[in-house]
Amino acid sequence: MAYLIGDRKIYIHVTSEEKSKDTDATQHSVEKGNPLTDHIKPGSPTVSLSGEIAGANYKAIRAIIEKWQNTGKTLRYVGTDIFTNCHIKSFATTKTKDIARGYTFTMELEKIRIAKSSYTKKKAKSKKNKTTKAGTQSVQKNRTSSTQYHTVKAGDTVYALLNGPYASSGKTAQEIMDANPGAFSKKGDFRTLQIGARLKF
Repeated sequence: MAYLIGDRKIYIHVTSEEKSKDTDATQHSVEKGNPLTDHIKPGSPTVSLSGEIAGANYKAIRAIIEKWQNTGKTLRYVGTDIFTNCHIKSFATTKTKDIARGYTFTMELEKIRIAKSSYTKKKAKSKKNKTTKAGTQSVQKNRTSSTQYHTVKAGDTVYALLNGPYASSGKTAQEIMDANPGAFSKKGDFRTLQIGARLKF
């Protein structure tokens, strides 16, 4: 279970995650021997992902990721590790015979540091309104149950449902699996969702 958050949250099935960090060394050539190094600075941390994008809305998910890459959207990645303030450095999809509606993908995320503006806006003086004290009041909000149910059809995946009709539930794929253990033929494997099962969201 992994997801990216930009202007919305999308779920992706990540099969491998590799973190790396390089250093940059400034070198100067000399007449004899090795070049001289006078400055070393740390590079930006990156995380390389590979996995699958599958389900009924796989094309829409790919389009969102490509838009984020092209516009340089600052993202948050949550998987095995949490990677904040990053952008998509590279993204590639491959169509294979093993996935009828979807792709395998590779993606590289690079951590960035956002410069803060030195300009500060001067706050306008606010006029205080005269108020009368009427005592302390407490308001109690009625909470209504927002539980939804879905009967699994052919082609449904947990990720497609969470990215599509049940995106507003705010649930993670792991929470769905924990709440519906009988809907999966193999414990811990999101890809074993059984047709006809009733999922609680």
